[in-house]
Amino acid sequence: ACEFKATGSEGNLYSIVGLASMSTGPSAEELKVQLVSEERFLEDRINHVERNFAALATDLGAVARKTARLRDKGDRLVKTLQDFASNESGGTKDSLEGMAECLSALENCQQLKIDRLETKVVKPLLEYEYVCKKAKEELRASHSVREKEVNKQRNLDRVRIRDPANRKRISQFESELQKVKIERMRSSRALEEYIEAFERKRTQDFKESFSEMILAQMAFHAKALELYTAAHQHLGVMSDEETVQLFLRGLHPRRQAAVEASLYPGPARGNSPVPTPTHSSHRQSSSQHATN
Repeated sequence: ACEFKATGSEGNLYSIVGLASMSTGPSAEELKVQLVSEERFLEDRINHVERNFAALATDLGAVARKTARLRDKGDRLVKTLQDFASNESGGTKDSLEGMAECLSALENCQQLKIDRLETKVVKPLLEYEYVCKKAKEELRASHSVREKEVNKQRNLDRVRIRDPANRKRISQFESELQKVKIERMRSSRALEEYIEAFERKRTQDFKESFSEMILAQMAFHAKALELYTAAHQHLGVMSDEETVQLFLRGLHPRRQAAVEASLYPGPARGNSPVPTPTHSSHRQSSSQHATN
């Protein structure tokens, strides 16, 4: 969060200007109109910055969150490619694994871009909620001082109209008005410097934030081009002829076994043959059956 400290020189200039304005200064109503006009302009400016910076932070935060969801989907794609590669062999397996590595690196770059957006773009913009709140407090402080000047000027105008011969009272109100004018001039100068610093700071912060956003996108897309190029090269070396040969090599032993099974029917290898009953055993079983 940022705070702006206004500095102003104090001297006889304020007193001279204040004294000179006693006889030629505006009336209380004219001061009031001027006060309202200037404050409305400054308040509108602060509200403009607060509203738009908050909207920018919200939109950029949404971009970061959607990018995070896209990264998650990319991670799932990498996992699918890795599972696919585990059931392949030869150059096809190598190509799939190489593509998965490139896409995994791409998602890591995606995460770096998200972190950069959140810390260097969204966060500084969100801080303007406090910055604008502080600027409004400075405006209210200046308003109270200027209201005092309006009230003192109104009292002096009233005395001049109702009791113009009372020089002592008029001089007293003029003296009080002079002190308030000096205070108001100091406050106005401090507010002017504060708002000037506020305008300069918000312009610089806007430029820095969007510069970070653009550079983050440029860095990501430059790296993405490099990784996609490498992934495409892995895809290019994948040979359909090699894939077919590996498939046929795995298929032929099964085909040969099927041919042998059709030509020489019998028990499968590795299985114990079913015993064929003998005459003796048949007889034995017959006698046992007769006995029973």
